[in-house]
Amino acid sequence: MASSSAPSPSSPSSPSSPSTSADCVAFRQALPAIESAFPCCSGSGSAGIACNQDGAITSIILENVGPIDSIPDVFKSFSSLSYISLRRNLIGGKIPDFLASLPLTVCDLAINNLSGPIPQSFSGAVNLTILNLADNSLSESLPDPSKLQKLQRLFVNNNFLSGPVPSALASISTLTELDLSQNCFDEPVPADLVSKFPNGTKSASACPSSSSTTAGRPATSTAASPPGDSGGGKGLAIGAVVGIVAGLVVVVALAVVGAVVIVRKRRGAARRETVSVVPPSLYFLTPTKKIK
Repeated sequence: MASSSAPSPSSPSSPSSPSTSADCVAFRQALPAIESAFPCCSGSGSAGIACNQDGAITSIILENVGPIDSIPDVFKSFSSLSYISLRRNLIGGKIPDFLASLPLTVCDLAINNLSGPIPQSFSGAVNLTILNLADNSLSESLPDPSKLQKLQRLFVNNNFLSGPVPSALASISTLTELDLSQNCFDEPVPADLVSKFPNGTKSASACPSSSSTTAGRPATSTAASPPGDSGGGKGLAIGAVVGIVAGLVVVVALAVVGAVVIVRKRRGAARRETVSVVPPSLYFLTPTKKIK
């Protein structure tokens, strides 16, 4: 199940000297290569690192810029960070507890190699509106969502989550999109969730085997779209790549066949001309010309 596009954060003003901001200095020291490519406080609403007027980092949107070994510890010091998207970066390790202590409204860590449990501290991440952890190798149970009364979109599909599906999800009136598919949840899934989100709860107990994973993720992954992304997630991205490659192969094959046909036609025409044309100096030797 893929989410629709979510509005990206607005671009706040940058400070006059962003390099002197404590957040930017810390980010630059921890991730110099990434900061070189995406200078601190120069980010737009759809990519990069954005700051408020004081130089405090408010959003980090770094998609497909990896590999990034793990979620950097330096992020814990960004007390104004409300929007984070690190999808498609081959991030390994576990989701750190400190993320839940940040004032995050959007947390998108989809399509990585994260493993282990979703920290129970996420039960207290009361500002979250979008949580996208799809297409990883996360395990154990979902944290209690009863306090997440601002949550609008929750995507944890294509993981190895187990235990009962929290019935409290049904009590979140703001929740409009949910995808629990391709996990190892206990059956039955609460009926009120099934009726409200029939596609998102389908195959919630279809636990994938470890042999069906690729690079630490279920091979049949169909990740939800990220906030601010108009794409359809990993499944569509892979399909697009396969389609492009297949199309290029067909075009090249047709071009080769066409070239071979043209060359053969030209050679055949040349041979016919050689046979049918008799040099003028030899006309008197032709069988159709009789000398008396």
